Amino acid sequence: MKGEERILPAYNISLFVIARQKLLYFALGLIIPFCSFTSHTILIVPPTLVLFFIGSILLFSFNGKIYISNSQIIPVIAIVYFLITQTIIGAPVGRYMGVIFAICYYIIVVAYARQLVKPKLSSLISRFITYSTLLLIVECIWRITHPETEYAVFEENGDPRWIYQYKFGGLMYVDSNAVAIHIIIILFFIYYMEIERGERWTKSKIVLIVLLILTFSRAGWVGAFLGWIYIRFLRKQKLEFYLVNFIFFSVVLILFYKFYLQQKIESDLSFQSKLDIIQVVYKYISNASLNEIIFGIGFSNSSERLGIYAHNFFMVFFIESGVVGLLLIILLFIQLTIATNKRALFIIVPFLITTLSSTITFMPFLYVSLALIFLLEKPENQQIEANTR
Repeated sequence: MKGEERILPAYNISLFVIARQKLLYFALGLIIPFCSFTSHTILIVPPTLVLFFIGSILLFSFNGKIYISNSQIIPVIAIVYFLITQTIIGAPVGRYMGVIFAICYYIIVVAYARQLVKPKLSSLISRFITYSTLLLIVECIWRITHPETEYAVFEENGDPRWIYQYKFGGLMYVDSNAVAIHIIIILFFIYYMEIERGERWTKSKIVLIVLLILTFSRAGWVGAFLGWIYIRFLRKQKLEFYLVNFIFFSVVLILFYKFYLQQKIESDLSFQSKLDIIQVVYKYISNASLNEIIFGIGFSNSSERLGIYAHNFFMVFFIESGVVGLLLIILLFIQLTIATNKRALFIIVPFLITTLSSTITFMPFLYVSLALIFLLEKPENQQIEANTR
């Protein structure tokens, strides 16, 4: 009998741990794999947010509190800052709440996925890659089979603007640039898994590259190419190397543009809009008040104020959330870069290159990917609660 008394408590604890792992896995399975399931074009509320709320409620019910580590302080400050300042400014609620909820994904994933055992976390990552790829395939098929007919005439005339018939009217995303940003993130997350974790996702990688080509997003193509150059040849170089090459290539690019590209670009509306934004932003800075410079004019308000959307990731956060908002996002990227021993740059570098030309602010996909890299690079953060019981 005494022997049974000793075994029974351990057995009960084991069942409890197994039950908790199953609940964690199920709840996070609603949040992580479907974080790209936005469907802005056909539903008012993105499905990913519905699943996020259901998963979060389950997680809170299982724990009752959220574990906040040092790595989550900057995201929490950013959420509080955006909530207060954007409300005071009077920005569209849906827009700034999208930014806030996207960052919440990072906080929730880091807080709860750290408590999963490694096989469960690995399984979630596999589902994340597989489901994201399938969703992107569906998006591509819809966009290609439902072209914007107003641009079809350009194809008949041999005008390169024919590609625009396949750039808009997506099922889940506003345009193919948004699709390309999602593809870039998952593609370079796979590169990270292959190079740093020794896994192989060859088929998914090939599919994603084909999908990226079919976006006809030149920003996506450039971001993917330069991102690949970075991870293959540049990511272990020292700071001095980047500074020297930045200056050199900047001079080469300016000369190349001046003597060859200028006339070609001036006849391309898409490229021209990216150049126009530089002049528009300069004019905005010259006329903006100090409060607008510091706190911004509100998410999505740049279109009305400037007459053109800010396009660039940095410009969007600078103009719409101010210097403070931009600094918070930059600090988050810097913190993740340091905490992951530069592994987060696998995603941050190609993402920032791509979003120099086009960007979106509701990006749970970005923050989930960065959170997963953080957890994989900080295994000591996993099972904190399990070890304390």
